[in-house]
Formats: sequence, structure tokens, C-alpha cells
Amino acid sequence: MTLDELKILITAETSGLRRGLNDVRNQLKNTTGNVNSSTSSMTGGLKKMAAGIIAAFSIKQIIQFGKQCVETSNEIENAWIGLNSVLNGQGKSFDVAKDFIQSYVSDGLVPLNDAVTAYKNLSLRGYTSDQIQNTMERLKDSASFARQSCYTLGEAVVTATEGLKNENSILVDNAGVTKNVAKMWEDYAKSLGTTSNKLTQQQKITAEVNGIMQETKFQVGDSAKYANTFSGQVSKLKANLTTMANEIGNIIKPILSAFIPVINGAINVITEFARKSESLMNAAGIQTNVLNSLKSIANASGDVSTNMD
Repeated sequence: MTLDELKILITAETSGLRRGLNDVRNQLKNTTGNVNSSTSSMTGGLKKMAAGIIAAFSIKQIIQFGKQCVETSNEIENAWIGLNSVLNGQGKSFDVAKDFIQSYVSDGLVPLNDAVTAYKNLSLRGYTSDQIQNTMERLKDSASFARQSCYTLGEAVVTATEGLKNENSILVDNAGVTKNVAKMWEDYAKSLGTTSNKLTQQQKITAEVNGIMQETKFQVGDSAKYANTFSGQVSKLKANLTTMANEIGNIIKPILSAFIPVINGAINVITEFARKSESLMNAAGIQTNVLNSLKSIANASGDVSTNMD
């Protein structure tokens, strides 16, 4: 057989297969939309497939929930790792931070990932461990009843710490601390007999801590009161769901970790095979229209597989 004859044969065979796959795809499109119809004319095989599709809807929800749990677990794990890196670089104790954060979230009002992120933000700003803890406690009290309505309690605390880190007063307002950060610097500078533009970084931090303590002095203990309200119970529910998702994600991740290398290995083998096959075909003089036919088959197969899934 010559190369021209081989080319014609491959093209003819792949065209027939592509038509067959298209027929299957069309059948699936026409029948899966009428799964519940008693007048459906599906064949026995497609009826079984349709039953599988119905059953798969609940499975799909479980899979989606599992995915969300893994994403939550990854987010919290990355937050802990990021915090550990920052604290080690600054010579601060990670164990002290971990103990405080676990105590901070024990009432269920602030999700763990939000607490970890808030602690990291203040540490990056240059706050000491005591300053971080005092500030987070006051922001939590203030945010319980005075936060911006579009934020959860955890979000209000996190965005407020981001505002302090980036010297953005608007974000600090999210937790109910409305005094401008620049005004805090100015007041503190006056007490030292200087101006705010001459303050050092650590002096600015002291001004911020003092300002927040002063602004929130009448809200001390509000988070404990908030915990007993209906809104507080909702916040607890959200935080507990996050904790649950994290624990489930921690169970699923090792299972996924065992499969991912296998999948990656298979993808690499297929990729290398496709690369070599294309090179061999080009070397043999088989033109790209044959490869295009093969690509069409792959696309059609993908559509069918999607419908079957």
C-alpha cells in the first residue's frame, strides 16, 4: 500500500467513525432531555444510561461538596503555611500565634482562615504579638455590632487588618472603627511634641493600637453578647461549616494525592505519544488533514463523554 492509499484509507475510516460518534451524540442530546417521559423511544441501552444520569445528579452534589471541602482545606493550610513563614522570618513564635488563634475562634464567630489571615496582616505591618492579639480582640468586639452590613464578622476583621497593613482608613471602617488612621498618627505625634510625618514605623503602629483601643473602649465584650443573638448563631453556623469542610477536606486530600501523580503520569505518556506520532506522520508525508480528522474524532468523543458523564 502506498502512502497515498494509506492516507485515503485513514481519512475514510476516521470520517465514518466521526459520523458514528456524531450520531451517538445526537441521540444523547435528543433523549437525555426526555428522561422522565413515558413516551420516550430510547433503546434499552440508552434507558440504562438515562437512569444512571438521574442517579448521578445526587452524586454530582456530593462531588461538588467534596471539591469545596478540599478548596477550604487548601485555603486554611496555605494560610497557616504563610503565617508560619512570616513569623519565622520575623523571629516571632508560631506556637504563640497558633494558641491565640485557636482561642480566638473557639466561640465560632470568626472562621479559622479569617483569623489566620488577620494575624498575618498585622504581623506584616510590624505589630508585636501582644499588639496583634489586643487589636484583633478589639476589632472583633467592634465588628460584632458596628461593622459594615455587607460583611460577615470574619470579613470585617480581615479587611480592617488589611486596611492597617496598607494604611487604608476606609477598610478599617469595615470593622466599625471610623477614626481615620492618619488622625490617629496626628494625635499621637502631638502627644510626643512632633508631627505625624516624623513618626517612625513603630511609632505609627503604637498610634494605631492606641487609637483603636480608645475608639472601641465602649464595645469591649460585645462579641460575647453578639454570640447569644440570632445573628451570632448564624455566624457560628458559618464558622462551624468552614471547620467541618476543613476536616472533611483533610480526609479527602490524601486520597487525591495518591491519584494525581498517576493521572499526571498518564497525561505525560499520552502527550509524548501524540508528539512522536505527529512527528512520524509528518516524516512519512501524511498531511495535516489526517491529523485534523483525528482531532475531530477526539472532539466528538469528548462531547459524547461529557454527555455520558
